[in-house]
Amino acid sequence: MQIDIRQIPANGWSPQTLPEFPCCPDPQLESLARIGSEANSNELMEFLQDGFASTLFAFGQVLREQLPATDLRVEAAAIGQLCQGNGEVVVHHGNLIVDGNLQPPSALLVTGDLTVNGILRDSGNVAVLGNLHCHSVASDAWFIVGGDCVARDFVYGDYNDNMLEVLGKIQARAVVTSDHAIYAEDGLHVAHEPTEPGVNWEAEVFDLWDATHCEELLAAVGTEIHTLIPVEKFDAMEDA
Repeated sequence: MQIDIRQIPANGWSPQTLPEFPCCPDPQLESLARIGSEANSNELMEFLQDGFASTLFAFGQVLREQLPATDLRVEAAAIGQLCQGNGEVVVHHGNLIVDGNLQPPSALLVTGDLTVNGILRDSGNVAVLGNLHCHSVASDAWFIVGGDCVARDFVYGDYNDNMLEVLGKIQARAVVTSDHAIYAEDGLHVAHEPTEPGVNWEAEVFDLWDATHCEELLAAVGTEIHTLIPVEKFDAMEDA
């Protein structure tokens, strides 16, 4: 299901509106406009795959402003039909519902709301311009949500060079980090939180580098957390 970027006029590659990104580097707008106006889908997707998550978001805003959107529902196993060009960048312009656990092959862009009826794991940068609803989300890439991130169960970030950045609120049973920054402009709204805040993170975040946090997290949610976070993460903490 290819998006025909040739329908976007040469002067339409500079988005008219973009939110402020408190954490992510500014989008590479000049490069986006230059590469996009050349109408080479493969080169554009390679650029988006290697660029900033904010640039991926900016391309989503270009699609919003220039092309009609379509709502779609797919099985997670069929997500490859949304890959653009010859690459592995998954792009959907509109609202998207995915049934099943989802791990895109590379970068993921949804210009509307994204609903995943399962666990969402990233394999590259993610930009969701609307709201994200899922059972749980696990991220080790740079992940931007333009609206709210609402997880039925858990939000988990791993790896210290990237960030989960939400321009609305995060709502979940618990938010957990393993050396991964998690930001929500409108705050974290959780059912469970540690009794004492960690050294580096928000008071509502369980830090897997803190043995007490690990114990309290397991006491609050039990082994359900291991659908998202492997047992080895907790074993390593016990051995430390």
